Amino acid sequence: MTVPTIGSRRPESAEAPDRSGAARGPRGLLWLTLRTHRAALWCWTILVAALVGWLMWLYGQGAEADRFAGYESCGTGPGVPECPSFDYMGAFDIGAAVIAWTPFAVAAYAGGVLVARDLENGTAALSWTQSVSPARWLTVRLAAASAVVLAGTLLLTTAIRWVWTSYDKSLVNPWYMSDVFHATGVVSLAYTVLAVAVGALAGLLAKRTLPAMGLAFGAFLPVYVAADMYRARLWPTTHLSGLKASQVPDDADQISLGLITDDGRRINELDCFDSETSARLERCLDHEGGRDVFAQIHPASHYWPIQFVETGIVLALAAVVIWAAFRLLRQRTAS
Repeated sequence: MTVPTIGSRRPESAEAPDRSGAARGPRGLLWLTLRTHRAALWCWTILVAALVGWLMWLYGQGAEADRFAGYESCGTGPGVPECPSFDYMGAFDIGAAVIAWTPFAVAAYAGGVLVARDLENGTAALSWTQSVSPARWLTVRLAAASAVVLAGTLLLTTAIRWVWTSYDKSLVNPWYMSDVFHATGVVSLAYTVLAVAVGALAGLLAKRTLPAMGLAFGAFLPVYVAADMYRARLWPTTHLSGLKASQVPDDADQISLGLITDDGRRINELDCFDSETSARLERCLDHEGGRDVFAQIHPASHYWPIQFVETGIVLALAAVVIWAAFRLLRQRTAS
């Protein structure tokens, strides 16, 4: 029997399992996930950098467009600034649309490439036989995708808000327009998380790349459309009457405008709106046979309350989808 002496080295094979086990911890699995999807990571980085550069250029051009913001039209007479050499609102809308619709691409990629491809080619099953549990495998993928996409989305949202708030609001579409609302607030981050969650569940359901991409896109679309349809109901509207109702601010989301008749009915009659004085409003009401005008609106001050409410709803939905994904994975791997 060989007795180890003081100062002698243990065989390297005795220490190898512990060291290799440490190397295969969560950090190693995360690194492997990022390395496997490095092409997509580079594409996302280039897209974010290009779009931020575009927005910075647009910010620089905003000073030229802002010179004629207070005029009804540019280049119409002496002292009126010349028209800018580009469509500032159209350029801004391009950036807002790209940011607003990015979650669709995220959902399709998460479903088809991040999850379903590994299930289709057997890579996931191989990982599960090498001390990587299915739950941990899915957790690392969701965490890696969410962190990367959230970081880029936060940068894009910050950049476009900078452009959006720097110059006169008449140069861009108002806050309640769908793409502007999605691109300029915290709700964009919530939809990014939901997109990753929906993609993961779609990938587990389809287990094939192309069907999973289509399923993820198709499942995400109704949520997006429903949010646009019911967003005005997420926060109580402001009710106006009299002269205030006839002078609704341009940056308010006009839900309902009309005339209150003598018998109390409300009709969509806009002839008495834009009255400059109470006397002019009264004359118009007498002519139209009305008692008053009304307006049901969301003023610009409702932007953040609606943002926060919708963000909470979307994050809650994302939590339910993630729970469903892990439950489905547990059922599939237990059988």
